[in-house]
Amino acid sequence: MEFIREGRNTMKKVKNMNINTKYIVCMIAIIIVFFISGEQSDLLPQNTEHQVSQSTDTVIKPETKVGKFQDKYSMDWDFTDSQFLLKIAEYHGGTTEDRAYTILVTLNRMFAERRPILDVVLEELYETDGLNETEFEEICVSDSSKEALRMIMYDRFDNSNGSLQYIEFYEETTK
Repeated sequence: MEFIREGRNTMKKVKNMNINTKYIVCMIAIIIVFFISGEQSDLLPQNTEHQVSQSTDTVIKPETKVGKFQDKYSMDWDFTDSQFLLKIAEYHGGTTEDRAYTILVTLNRMFAERRPILDVVLEELYETDGLNETEFEEICVSDSSKEALRMIMYDRFDNSNGSLQYIEFYEETTK
């Protein structure tokens, strides 16, 4: 019973306090709870000198495992982009897996450089390989290139390891 009487008396005291006093009491209570719990808050300044000295002592090793392209990026491209991917795969040639590699490198470059597929393909074929517009239009897509694109989209095939470098497979197929 005495506990209830003390609680009533405390409530009467709180009602009689002005707003600034209530605010200060609440802040003190929060600070006490904070220090009792032993947790750090993002609101309080941290000792950054100590943290910096600790971070320079440790060596950060880069992660060597590269996930599949399909796990990192969207495969939401349109028909025109598919046609450009098929043409660059056909131009570079090789086996179906080689053509899939070429498509994946193009897609990796697109996301790494934040450029459209059209720009990446045309830069590779026109500027790097010296193809002209007529030669580009004459590239006929084979079933092997279509199968490579299908493998990437539906079978989640990825043999690129995140590479951004093309390999010239057409030289190997002509020997």
